[in-house]
Amino acid sequence: MVKYICNGCSVKLDGVEMLKHLSVLRHRSIGRVKPKEAVKCEKCQDDNIHKLTVSRIGGEKLLLICKSCVVRQKLKPTTQDSLQNGLFFNNLETYFKINDLCCKSCQKKTDLEVDASDTKFVYCGDCINREGLRGKTIVKKESDDFVYHMLGMMHMLTLDKDGSKGGRHGDNNSGSRGKKSKPKSKSKSNVDYEEFEHSSKFKSIGPKLSYDSLETYYKEMCYHLYLEETIETGSITEFSSEWSLDTMNQVFIKLPYTDKIKELIPFKFRHLRATPFSNNQSFFVTTEFGTDTKIWEVFVEELTGGANAPIITMTFNLHGWNDADELRSGSNLKSIIPCSAPISRILNSMKPLSDSMNFLLNPMKFLSNPINHFSNPNFIKLLLGNKQINQIRSENCKLNYTKSTLNGSQKDAINHVLDNDITIIQGPPGTGKTSTIHEIILQLMKNGTTPILVVAASNIAIDNIAEN
Repeated sequence: MVKYICNGCSVKLDGVEMLKHLSVLRHRSIGRVKPKEAVKCEKCQDDNIHKLTVSRIGGEKLLLICKSCVVRQKLKPTTQDSLQNGLFFNNLETYFKINDLCCKSCQKKTDLEVDASDTKFVYCGDCINREGLRGKTIVKKESDDFVYHMLGMMHMLTLDKDGSKGGRHGDNNSGSRGKKSKPKSKSKSNVDYEEFEHSSKFKSIGPKLSYDSLETYYKEMCYHLYLEETIETGSITEFSSEWSLDTMNQVFIKLPYTDKIKELIPFKFRHLRATPFSNNQSFFVTTEFGTDTKIWEVFVEELTGGANAPIITMTFNLHGWNDADELRSGSNLKSIIPCSAPISRILNSMKPLSDSMNFLLNPMKFLSNPINHFSNPNFIKLLLGNKQINQIRSENCKLNYTKSTLNGSQKDAINHVLDNDITIIQGPPGTGKTSTIHEIILQLMKNGTTPILVVAASNIAIDNIAEN
């Protein structure tokens, strides 16, 4: 098993433990212990582990490469594994196995070949002749079949013909001496097989399709949002904290307004903003319980300081799905990570659902407060995935459509929306989804269903609906 060393704290861990370590502490770079070697992009030498991927180009190339170089060199990876999908260290070990190969006789690392019938030893082209293996089925390192024969991995059709061959030690020779030995073909293409194989790996580790409670759903989603945020934003560790004596879910944070904090404000906005933080902005907080590290979600209730003040003071309130008792019992706040505007909006949008969950646990407390929100129970059922939501289909329902150009599937979608609480409409571009949404809005207005909120990922999508 390959051991790695974290360059941030010098801890030595295997791949599984290092993945957890980097996800929580966000240290930037690592190296391999034996042989001692930095883990970095083989193209640009960037060692930011959070940007690195192990990318497979077709079936013949396995690259340790950063995401920027993949785009810059216009590569088309058939698989691309990073810290975010959890498979990075599994495939990094495979990458090292391939690139550590050398000739059994002369230790040469280029022009390598292997006997397809006996993959125990690898030789270079010169030593193959001396060992008397020239008459056997020989596979070169640059061929599609080399990875398959060495590691039992099904190769794929090559998608990128222009890139350099092999990993760090590849050369530009192509083909193989003698007849190629290919894996037996199956009813599905190699590409289909690889997609199925990758899918089965994904299914073995997730995603979860059902949750016991909204709390477990939130914690799962928040962990993935945390991983996403830490790619772009560094953690802040220089601060002091003090728990509120009056409110269980409240903590006071004081941090020095240093140049590092000031750099969090975009340069063109520094004359407009006193601090990089704002009220209602969400933060991720990491804590230590002995050797156990946990992640919590909070939002800023009150903010003072900044600009000419040397200290920024913030009052953090826990989001409702966190357990304040557990957080306060023997924990030490280790770091805080400010959330971007999109992730803050996502976390803040969970508040109404959290209020609904807390209402079920303590209804009197929430009935006495008129500002609390209550959400569609069917939507909560959809998120939890524990109960099947019955779908109603009206076969003989006849509507007066405003357009005569609607096809059968569009009419079915419109009827489904009118009969059910939740409907998902999907289809490739140009299949009439926008026209369907427009007709749904008109039908809802005709039925007196208001207000109607239309939300889209971009202003253009909203404009397309509004123009209709």
